[in-house]
Amino acid sequence: MRPSIIIASFIALAAALPAIVPIEKTSLAVRTESLETAAALEPRQGFNNFDRTYSWPETQITGGGLGAQFQATNQGNGNYKFQFWNSSPANGGTLNYRISYGGNTLVSVNLNPGQTTTVNNVPQTGDNFNVFIKLA
Repeated sequence: MRPSIIIASFIALAAALPAIVPIEKTSLAVRTESLETAAALEPRQGFNNFDRTYSWPETQITGGGLGAQFQATNQGNGNYKFQFWNSSPANGGTLNYRISYGGNTLVSVNLNPGQTTTVNNVPQTGDNFNVFIKLA
């Protein structure tokens, strides 16, 4: 047999093979008539808890992270004003802000994404305070 006939036979056989196997078994893509969502979408983004201890500032201190911030301002009468911001994305979820000293909660507020609030007259307790921010 001539080599050209053998090669032509292999080419003809290779061209005919895909026609033998059904298209559903040769393709990685799956065809469906359904319009359902292919992936489950999470209702909200995750949030890494923020947990830090600060000394009471003489004037003010600002802290937090990318999605949650706070500011403590000395009011000069032994009390502090706390401002809280939730700058997380719209699906970031409600955040709980807690200011405490020695395990006793001084302030606790919940904020939805895009919200801010101010709490006045928080008494200075001890020589430091803890800020803990988490998903509510």
